[in-house]
Amino acid sequence: MQLGTALMAPRSVLVLLFITLILLVLELEAQTDYTITSFSSEVSFGTETLYSCSVHVVENVEYAFHGSYSTVSRAVPYGVADDIPSSLVKVEVLTPNYNVSSTSIDPKKFSFDIVSTFYPATPSGVTTTIKIRRSYIAKGPVTRDDKQHNVVTYYYKEACDVSNLNVSFVFDSSLNLNSNNLTAMSGGLVYGTTVMFYKSFSSSNDEFIPYVTFPIRSQFSSCAAPTTLVALILVIVACVLAVVTTAVIINVAYIKIFLKVGEKASEGRNLLEH
Repeated sequence: MQLGTALMAPRSVLVLLFITLILLVLELEAQTDYTITSFSSEVSFGTETLYSCSVHVVENVEYAFHGSYSTVSRAVPYGVADDIPSSLVKVEVLTPNYNVSSTSIDPKKFSFDIVSTFYPATPSGVTTTIKIRRSYIAKGPVTRDDKQHNVVTYYYKEACDVSNLNVSFVFDSSLNLNSNNLTAMSGGLVYGTTVMFYKSFSSSNDEFIPYVTFPIRSQFSSCAAPTTLVALILVIVACVLAVVTTAVIINVAYIKIFLKVGEKASEGRNLLEH
């Protein structure tokens, strides 16, 4: 009897160890996280957008998904864009063997959300790199300051680490501008009619607010009445939370954000919504 009990004890320990190992593996597979290894944003001002005081935005975002993901989201607040026409939104996956199944504009309480679902979902338990390209027109963000300068501003506040953020403002030749007409703030570098900004985020609390001023052009004179406030275009990586094989979006939205030229935006805050 004592011998049988002694033999059963090691077996019980082995069973418990085996169960613990299985639970640990399942937990590791269920863990999800992501970072952004590269984020490039190009905002262009061309003849095709001048009629509506709009800008054309193209974003290339490279995600490192740690776990299962199948949805990405992009929030643009109402205080930034009057409209984002859904017919002019295009989202594609540049990574082979992945495709976008749907893209929609989802009006939230404070923002337009560009929501895209891709397939297949990234596998659990491993890190998968996915590159997304997003192109859209934002209507209504162009304005001017009280010194009679046109101003264009972007606002970045990421929900995760970003290793490499590149932002470019590209001014069309129809505006008849040169490097002497463009004043870049926030460390921007002027190359002809293109202004470049470079930044890395190591914390979700980091923010980056680059902007460029230039002499008012007739094409933009009717876009907005003179004001001391500069409307912001929000470029943000929407936080995506995936649990095992079910992806849940945590949208990072912002209340209407405005910025006096040369001052720091103070009213923007994260609003995480499931």
